Amino acid sequence: MMKDRQSGAQFPEHFLQTWIYQDSWSLEEAVVLAMGISPDDPNAEDALTELQALLDRARRTGMRAGVPREWLWWAERNGIPFHEAWWLAITPEGPIGFDGQHFACRRAEILSANYLRQERRLIGKWARKPYWTPREAIDRSLNFDPFTTEGWRGEAPETGETTREREDRFRILERALEINDISEKAAPRNYILWLEGCGYYVSEAWRRAVGLPVREMQDPGESCLSELARENTELQRQLEETAVRITELEQNLATQKPQLTAQSDEVS
Repeated sequence: MMKDRQSGAQFPEHFLQTWIYQDSWSLEEAVVLAMGISPDDPNAEDALTELQALLDRARRTGMRAGVPREWLWWAERNGIPFHEAWWLAITPEGPIGFDGQHFACRRAEILSANYLRQERRLIGKWARKPYWTPREAIDRSLNFDPFTTEGWRGEAPETGETTREREDRFRILERALEINDISEKAAPRNYILWLEGCGYYVSEAWRRAVGLPVREMQDPGESCLSELARENTELQRQLEETAVRITELEQNLATQKPQLTAQSDEVS
């Protein structure tokens, strides 16, 4: 049922534009958008009923709101993948595939057991190195173990369809070295940031391994507290302005009171 909805969805530009620039989506919004339905559609509630078990499980883990990019990955992992149009519109990442494709076209491989198993092995071996060289950074960005023939797809980095992508990344890195955008020997954290800045896909596992903040779903509690704090600040400002105004009125009244009293005596 859900796949039928997705395949039939036209995703007009105005529909994408309405949602891709939102700072965050709620759980319910993300689910119906993944199904190719607008949250404002009268049928959205019925669509959510079909996935009630998934919604309940997500709520139990505290998932209430999050940035669109993270919802794309969450939906992919939970069997309700977003249409390609959403990936290309929301994710800023450039190519991850060895043929230069946008990484979204390779996300099934990125989430595969072989890819993730290789990634964990490389993290254990390379995350704590004091520095990486350009060769190590580029091979690792393609999920290969540098200087070996151990690849998650059973290929050496120098052979097969990986050659073109690898050489292209090296050319970009060489230019970055020439303008001191990155040092030839740099800490893993710096190379991870450089790869992200160039638009290459970097997993949350690698970000966590080198000590970078992890892009997680928003904490609804923190979000609510921030909103309440802003409201409290605004109310406090209004109260202060009101207090100042009351003081001014009291001072004016105190100044005018003798005059009013004198006028009252004259009338009497």
